[in-house]
Amino acid sequence: MVICFQKQPEIQHERKCPMSTLTLKIIALISMFIDHAYDIGLIGQQLIMDTFSLDVISSSPISRFISLLGRIAFPIFAFMVAEGARHTRNIKKYILRLFIFALISEIPFDALHWPVAFSKLPRFIGFFRNTNVLYTFALAVSGIALCNLCRSRGKGRALQIASLAVPALLSVVLSTDYTIFGVALVYAAYLPGENRRVKFAAMAGLAVLYLGYASYWFTSLTMYNVYEFGMACVSLILLWFYNGQRGGRGGAFGKWLFYIAYPAHLALLALWRILTNPLIIH
Repeated sequence: MVICFQKQPEIQHERKCPMSTLTLKIIALISMFIDHAYDIGLIGQQLIMDTFSLDVISSSPISRFISLLGRIAFPIFAFMVAEGARHTRNIKKYILRLFIFALISEIPFDALHWPVAFSKLPRFIGFFRNTNVLYTFALAVSGIALCNLCRSRGKGRALQIASLAVPALLSVVLSTDYTIFGVALVYAAYLPGENRRVKFAAMAGLAVLYLGYASYWFTSLTMYNVYEFGMACVSLILLWFYNGQRGGRGGAFGKWLFYIAYPAHLALLALWRILTNPLIIH
C-alpha cells in the first residue's frame, strides 16, 4: 500500500497523512446526511430560526453554510470508489455489489426526492431514470474494468477510450446522480495511478467544469456557485492527506459502512418526509 502516494518513514506517515479511508468515509457520510436532510427541510432554515430565535435575515447565512457542507461528500466518495477499483481483489464482485446496492437504494432515493405536488409516489418509482449515485459509481467502475480488460488484451487506444465513454454516456441516459461528471470524477481519481499531482489537477478541473455546467456555463454564475466550488476544494484538501490506510481495527466495518449507511439514511429521511407530507402517498 502506498503511503500518502510517496515512500516515506512510518513516523512521517502518521504525522503528515492523518486521513484514513474510514475517517474520510465518516466525514463524507456526515456531509451527505446534512445535504439530504437540508433538502427536505429537516435541518433547514426554519429549524435554525426556531432553535436560535433568529429572524429570516439573520438565519440565512447559517442556513447557506449548512447547505454548503453537503458539497464535501461527493468528491470524497468518488475518490474512495476509485481506490476501491484500484485495490479490489475481484472487480467483478465490486461492480456487482455496487449495482445490487444501487437497486436497493433506488426506492428510498425516489421517495426522498419525488416532488410532493406529483403525489402517488409508488407509481413513479423508477430504476432506469433519475437514479441514485450508486448507479454512477457502478458505471464508473464498469468503465475502468472494461478499459483494463482492453489494455490487458492489447487493444488499441480508441477501444480503451470507447470502453470508458460508453458507461459515462449510460449515466446520462439513466440520469444518475451527478451523471457524466460523477463518472468522470471517478476516472480522474483512478487513471493517473499514484501520480497525485495529475490526479488532483484532473479532479479540480472537473470541479471547474461542473461549476460551469451548474451555472449554465458561467452565464448565471452566483456567489453560491462559487462557494459550492470552494467546498469541493475542501474535499480535495482532505483527500490530499489520505494515508492509504483503511483505519479502524478491522477492514470489514469500513468496507460495508457506505453500502449500509447510504440506503439506510435515505430510508429514514424518506420515512420522515412521507410522515410529514401525507400527499406523497395519496
